Amino acid sequence: MPGDIADPTMVYVPITSDKGLCGAVNSSIVRDVKKSLIGKNRSKVTIFSIGDKGSTGMIRPFPDCLKFSIS
Repeated sequence: MPGDIADPTMVYVPITSDKGLCGAVNSSIVRDVKKSLIGKNRSKVTIFSIGDKGSTGMIRPFPDCLKFSIS
């Protein structure tokens, strides 16, 4: 049943830039998402990335979780 409290699903929405000189901001956002996913059941996690830098940073460690990307 969707929305069941006993079977939660987590959605992460990292918002990063598409390009430019925001390297430290983008890398810290990707690093924080990686840290928060340690020990989580990845089958219940969806990543909806906004920004090209976030998509690039999430595709290698979490190809199964990165479902959507907007740039």
